[in-house]
Amino acid sequence: MEDLVNNLPRHMLMELILDSSRALQVASLRISGKFGEIEGSPSDKVIFRRYAMTGAWSPKFQSEIIERAFANEPGTFVDVGANIGLTSIPAARHASACIALEPDPINYGLLKRNVELNGLAQRVSCLNIAAYDEASTLDFELSPDNLGDHRIRPRNAAPLVPSQQQEDSRRVIQIEALPLDSVVTKSLLRHPVVVKIDTQGSEPTVLRGARKLLADTDCIVIEFSPYLLGRFGFGPQDFFECLDGFSHGYVLSLDQSDAGTELSIDKSPRLRFDQIVAHCTAAAANKHPDNYFDVVLLRHPGLLSQRQR
Repeated sequence: MEDLVNNLPRHMLMELILDSSRALQVASLRISGKFGEIEGSPSDKVIFRRYAMTGAWSPKFQSEIIERAFANEPGTFVDVGANIGLTSIPAARHASACIALEPDPINYGLLKRNVELNGLAQRVSCLNIAAYDEASTLDFELSPDNLGDHRIRPRNAAPLVPSQQQEDSRRVIQIEALPLDSVVTKSLLRHPVVVKIDTQGSEPTVLRGARKLLADTDCIVIEFSPYLLGRFGFGPQDFFECLDGFSHGYVLSLDQSDAGTELSIDKSPRLRFDQIVAHCTAAAANKHPDNYFDVVLLRHPGLLSQRQR
C-alpha cells in the first residue's frame, strides 16, 4: 500500500481514494493542495474532485483577478455561491475581508470547516443564505453528483427552455434568502471591492437585490449560462439590467491548454460594455447546458493591470 501511495500519479491515487470513499459511504475527506487543506464530499464529482485531482481550483481566477485586484490595496471580496470555499479561501489571503454566502447546509458546513482549517476565520464571514431580490424562503433543488450545481427553483416563472438535465427529479429542500444589500452594507466595504456571483441561473435576482453594493463594486465576475438563465425564465436583457454602471470588461474564453476548462483574461480582449452585451446576446441563441462562460466587468480601466506585490 505504501508503494501504491508513493508511486501512483496524484490523479490516479485520488481517483482510487474518491471511488473507495463513495463505495464506503464516507461523508467527507480532507485533501491538501495549493490552496490549503480542504474538506469536501466524495460524492461531488466536479468541484471537490477537481481539487483532489489537481490540487487547485480556478488558479487563473486567483492569479489574473484576485491577486491583481488586491495588488496595491487588500480590499473586500464578496463570494455569492461560495460552495466549500475554494474561491473564498485563497482570495482571503489577499483581501482584507471576505464575505461568503452559501445556501446549501452541507456545503455551508464544509465552508465553515475549511475556513477554520486554514486559519482564516478572522477574515472570512460565512453566511448560510442565498442572495435574492427579497427576503424569502425558497425551494432549492440539489444535484446528486455536482455540489456546485444546486439551484433555486423558481415558483412563479415559467422556464424559457425545456429541461435537459432531469431537474424535476432532484431532491428539494427549503433555504433562506436575503437581498445582498441587507447583509453587505457600505460600512463593511474596503476598496477595491470584488464580487463573484455564480448562482446557476438566478443571477438577475441576485443583482436586483444588490443595487447599492453594485454602485460600490470595482470588479464583478459573474457566470453567464443561457440554459440556466432560461430555466429561471430569464434572458440576456434581465442579466444586464443592473450592470450598466460598468464601463468595460472581458468575456472569458475557454482555455483548452490548461485542464480543459480554465478561464483566462490574458487571452481575452478587453471590450466595452455594449460589446459584452452584444456578445452575450448572440451567445444566448445556444441553449445547450455546456454553453456557459464568465463575464468580468470593471468600473476602472487599470484595476486588473496590476501584478502581484
